[in-house]
Amino acid sequence: MKLIMAVYVLVLGWMTHDVVTNLPTPAVEIVEPMRGHVYDPRPYLPAPTSTTTTTIVVEAFTTRYEDRCPEWRPLVESLGVRSDEIAYVMRIIYRESRCNPKSVNSTLNRDGSIDYGLAQVNDRTWCLPTKYAKRGWLQQQRIVETCADLLDAETNLRAMVALMDYSRERTGCAFTPWLLCDEWRESRDE
Repeated sequence: MKLIMAVYVLVLGWMTHDVVTNLPTPAVEIVEPMRGHVYDPRPYLPAPTSTTTTTIVVEAFTTRYEDRCPEWRPLVESLGVRSDEIAYVMRIIYRESRCNPKSVNSTLNRDGSIDYGLAQVNDRTWCLPTKYAKRGWLQQQRIVETCADLLDAETNLRAMVALMDYSRERTGCAFTPWLLCDEWRESRDE
């Protein structure tokens, strides 16, 4: 578990170079790594040597995404997202669409499906007819009429909240459609 967290922190450090360098320096003793020890050689982020360092970097990661896409936070809050899940919702919005409600991914999905809007809601799974939902799951929930409706920011976020509720009911984690459940569960255990 500690090794996985250490690798996660190293990758996170690489991804958040500008964010981490602007944080106040934590009062953590920097220990030179042992031979064969996996570490990040960059001077701005010492190798994790204690849980304090790990906690600081993970908190910086969560804060980083909470501060992104601030224009959508009031809408997310008004849709009834639980306060302990807002940081993950903001992370998803930033990661998936870079805050662009008109974002459409039509090239990266192996199955040829298309993802729409802020939360990149998948058409094949959620708004096209399937054997489980004859009109489409989001249509049956009366959230959209067509998949193109997901390009409206409020509609997309309503769909996201509905998917979170569905996922929470089925798996115990609201973030299954965005593959964040392992991370979310680890954060709840700490």
